[in-house]
Amino acid sequence: MSVILEELDVNSAVGTHLFDDSHWLNVLQKTYDFTFYRVIFRKGSKQLVFAHVTLPYGEKMISLPFSDYVNTDGVQVDELVEVKKMLQQNFPKAKLIFKTTLKEEHNLSKIGEISRKAVYHRVDLNNHLNCSSSFKRGVKKAKKTGVTIKFTNEAESLKRFYTLYAKLRLEKFNSIPQAFSFFLHIFEEFVKKNKGWMVEARYEDKVVASAIVLASGDGWYYKFGASALDQLEVRPNNLLFHMIIQKAQQEDVAFLDLGLSGSSTAYEGLRRFKASMGGEENPIHYITHTPEEYDQEAETNFSKRLGEITSGIIAKSPTPRELSKYAETLYPYFV
Repeated sequence: MSVILEELDVNSAVGTHLFDDSHWLNVLQKTYDFTFYRVIFRKGSKQLVFAHVTLPYGEKMISLPFSDYVNTDGVQVDELVEVKKMLQQNFPKAKLIFKTTLKEEHNLSKIGEISRKAVYHRVDLNNHLNCSSSFKRGVKKAKKTGVTIKFTNEAESLKRFYTLYAKLRLEKFNSIPQAFSFFLHIFEEFVKKNKGWMVEARYEDKVVASAIVLASGDGWYYKFGASALDQLEVRPNNLLFHMIIQKAQQEDVAFLDLGLSGSSTAYEGLRRFKASMGGEENPIHYITHTPEEYDQEAETNFSKRLGEITSGIIAKSPTPRELSKYAETLYPYFV
């Protein structure tokens, strides 16, 4: 075969972008105790990292859980078919999930079924920014109304972020957030090591928007963000992203990755906002191969029950601290 499979020590991982960066893999391992494997292509220096996950209804090999995508630029479909064969030989009962950046016109059906479509936006900071007039007006409005931006590595900023983030997930998305420990591991692996920042927007002495920006390779990644829904009128996010882009340019960063967005009409506004600051849209395709031995019905029933439990929790309007405790128990099954 043209690929090699080996168990991966995350501290020795040498990635090309955030989601196969050793720091990111350490976050996942510390939070979820995943076992990682690396597929190395014999030709060139390309690699793919997978997490082996054992669940009550079966096992999965995922590249990668709780990550937007794995960079498959330069990887051919036929090479991924070889990866699939290698994984099938070593994990014959496991469902295989590839989170790729391959375009749909490639013959992705050779790998498996397209189980999800999404996009990510990337701002090329080496070229002249093509920000829309509406984005610029938002920046001016935020400045005029007194919104201020601060880059910080203070531990208290993480607590403020989580309070805002948990509230947003509950009220807008009707879902529970990751546990606080997950974000604490991100803070320790990136922010405390000067590989990331907490960025806060304040208005009338209150934090009304907060973001976690992580550095990896020659780019910055906007990974998580939250806003106060009742303060969006003062456009804190316009100024927040304006200042992130400005700081990144000052530090000669090549690009700003704005993260995953859903491809449905429900996410049209989010996609439009990311495009308004110069973000170029790129495809993400999740490809799934399910072996005959895999108990799909058991997974479906388990997921249904998990959804019912989550809905019951949300109905109680729990505090961020309570949500974090629930997430510690439930999130390992959200893969």
